[in-house]
Formats: sequence, C-alpha cells, structure tokens
Amino acid sequence: MPAKVERAVAGLGDLIDGYEFHYPQELSPDNLDSVRLALAGHDIYCLAAASISTPCWTRRAQLAERRRPRRGRCAHAGRVEFAAELGAHFIIWPGGEGYNYPFQTPYREAWARLIDAIGQAAQRGQERGVTILLEHKNSEPAMKILMRNIG
Repeated sequence: MPAKVERAVAGLGDLIDGYEFHYPQELSPDNLDSVRLALAGHDIYCLAAASISTPCWTRRAQLAERRRPRRGRCAHAGRVEFAAELGAHFIIWPGGEGYNYPFQTPYREAWARLIDAIGQAAQRGQERGVTILLEHKNSEPAMKILMRNIG
C-alpha cells in the first residue's frame, strides 16, 4: 500500500488534499507509519469500512441475529476509534445489508438492527468527534438492500 500511495501522490500532486482508505485492507495500525510517510504531507481524509469486505462480516454482520457478537462489530467501535486517532471521517457502506429473494428475511427486525447498528456507530462518532458518513450506490451486492436510497 505505501508504494501505491507514493505513486498516487507523485502523480496527483497538489490536486488532492486528502485520501480515503479502506480499513483494515488498505490502512491499519500495522502500516500507518509507512502510509503517512508516503502521503508526503497529505492527510487521511476518510476511513471506510464495509461489512462485506471483511471475511467475518460476509454474512451481513450488521443484521446478525445474535445480539451479543453483533453489538461490538456493528458500532464499528475499533474502526471509529482508529478514525478518531487519524482525525478522519468514517464511512459506513451497508451495501451487503439486505436480501436477494422476497420472504428471505424478517424485514421489520432486519431494518431495526440496521438502524440500531448505524445509531451505535453514530453515537461512538459523536463521542470521539468523528463525522460518520453513509455511502450509497445504486447497485450493491444484495439485490434488495435495506438502505435503498440515500433518503
């Protein structure tokens, strides 16, 4: 990752102020120092986390029915903390939170869990001074995503 960042910074120069990184695939405490060095004074603007991008979350962790393990993960606690340490915004991408077939999921409960999870992340962000952003796209991995539009 540091080599890719260095190449991007060299090519883009002053056109870009700050960069977005995905946690933990692109930026983590393990490579933070080398990435910061490669940024050559540019900042880390956003830290993005998608539940689908981490193997243990591929089954829609925000909607997991077992409440106890879901709580820590859904608040993105460690991820929001890391964003706070960086002075970065935090992006939640709930593209994998949904279903593919009608009658596949208990809709009311799934919606409540999604709202609860985003609320937990927002609360942690407020406590740590981190702006939480929701990323929405028209096309997502789940055919019928719960966050169907930005509204």
